[in-house]
Amino acid sequence: MIDTGAGAAPTATAEHAGHAEPAPAAAAEEIAPAPRGRIDAVDPENAAVVIAAWPTGRAEWGLLRWLIDETGIPWGRVYTHRISPRIAAYNQGVQEALRSGCEHLLFFDHDVIPVGPAGNRPGSARFLEAAEADILCMPCRLDIPGAWADPEAFHCGAWRTTRAALEHIGAPWFLEEYTPDGCALSMCVCAWFARKARSAGCTITRAGWAEHVVKKLPHAGH
Repeated sequence: MIDTGAGAAPTATAEHAGHAEPAPAAAAEEIAPAPRGRIDAVDPENAAVVIAAWPTGRAEWGLLRWLIDETGIPWGRVYTHRISPRIAAYNQGVQEALRSGCEHLLFFDHDVIPVGPAGNRPGSARFLEAAEADILCMPCRLDIPGAWADPEAFHCGAWRTTRAALEHIGAPWFLEEYTPDGCALSMCVCAWFARKARSAGCTITRAGWAEHVVKKLPHAGH
C-alpha cells in the first residue's frame, strides 16, 4: 500500500481549502436536468477521482498504478480522504468530486484493484469506455454469496458517473435503512443509492472487474 496523503495526491481538505462555497441551490426545475441515459468515455482532462481511504488515508498500490497507467487523470485530481463513518465518507466524497469542477467523476474504495480480462471476465478498461447508462459500476470480488446475481445490483467499491447525474439525484446520495425495531440493516448504502438514482430517472449498468483486498480494520460504527 502507498500513502496518498504524503507527497502524492492531496487530501480532499487541502486541495480545495480556498474554494468558495457553492452558490445556493435554485429551484429544482432549474438545476436538475433530465438524465441522458449515456455516459461518455472518461476524458482525463475533465475528470476527477475520489478514494475513500478510511482509516489510514492509504490506497492499494494496485489501484493507484491502474489510475496512473490506464486513466491519464492528473495526479492533482486524485483525492483521498479518511472520513468515517462510511455514509458521511461517501456523501462528502461526492461533494468533493462536485467541487473539482470536472464532468467525469470516479469513485473507489481504497481496497479495490481493477484488473485485466481473464477467461469470461471482462477487463477493467471497459469501465473507462462510453456506456448506455448514467452510472457505471465496476463489479468487484465480494465475500457475499450472490452479490452480483441480480443484474441490477450496485456496489460502491468502484463506480463512475457525471456531474449532471449527481446534481440531478441530489443530496443525500447515501443513507441506509434499518428494520422498524432497529435491530437489523434492511438496506445498505449501495442499495439505497441505487434506489434513489433510479427513482430520479438515472440508469445504472456494469463494466469491468476489480479484485477486493479484504483486511480486518478497527470498528468505527460501520
